[in-house]
Amino acid sequence: MSWQVLIILQTVIIAFSTISIRALTRQKSLSNSVLALNGIQSVVYYVGILCLLPFIGSIQFGKIHEFLPFLVAAGLLLAGSNACGFKVLSHLDAGFGTILGTLGAVFTIIFAAIVLGEELNLTQAIGSVILLLGVCYGLLIARQHHKGKKNHRAWLWGLIFAVFSGLFIALALVDEKYLLGHMNGPTLMFYAVGFQMLGSLLLGAMFEPKGYRLIKNKSVMRLNILGGSFRSVSAVLFIIALVKSNNVALVGVIEQFKLVVIIILAALILKERDRLGQKLMAACVAILGLVIIFWK
Repeated sequence: MSWQVLIILQTVIIAFSTISIRALTRQKSLSNSVLALNGIQSVVYYVGILCLLPFIGSIQFGKIHEFLPFLVAAGLLLAGSNACGFKVLSHLDAGFGTILGTLGAVFTIIFAAIVLGEELNLTQAIGSVILLLGVCYGLLIARQHHKGKKNHRAWLWGLIFAVFSGLFIALALVDEKYLLGHMNGPTLMFYAVGFQMLGSLLLGAMFEPKGYRLIKNKSVMRLNILGGSFRSVSAVLFIIALVKSNNVALVGVIEQFKLVVIIILAALILKERDRLGQKLMAACVAILGLVIIFWK
């Protein structure tokens, strides 16, 4: 199977994962169990990764103790990012949440320049500005959408959690880029996703311990297992596509079209059709910014 087919398949699968998460987090009865749901799904995600890792390569167990603090940090940052991502989708619909989720790209550029000394070029700066315009437009639409409603501040909470999610994922990516200079991808995934699982479970236990009772709820667990499984397959397909293409920029560019796929699927499956045209426009502006950022 060609890398182009793999990355398109990955884009569709991660979109379905987002839809399944939104289907859970938008339920009022589950509003106080979002972090616990993330913790439960993180277990499914890690088990899926372990099952699929042999298709990527072998794990290197030697001398990992030298980089253990960085692996733990990567896992905990990923846990924080995912937890905040779940919270975003509990306040905003899948389209708005996904658009705000692109903030991580801007933070990644900034932290890569500060921590790794990577040069911030004019193209990245222009792309970041265009991306932020798309995000701001999406945020404005979300604010208007919730104006006058009982949850009129949902857009603000969504923004706050999106900013923290973006900060955490950016720091995690910078950390992972450093680690990839000392170990292969499967080894990094084995440890980082493992610590991510532990961090996610801990967050759920600290703030929403009663939420773990949902493990007895078959309908909730079906959706959560589905979301975690989609995430596992998506992550592995993305890595295989990267290896096959040997072109990180091009794979990254194609993957960004998940924004449009998620908005369309949310409209079809979740009936989240309000301001559909405006959401698609905001997504297209954000995608343009991301394409400029990633294209080299």
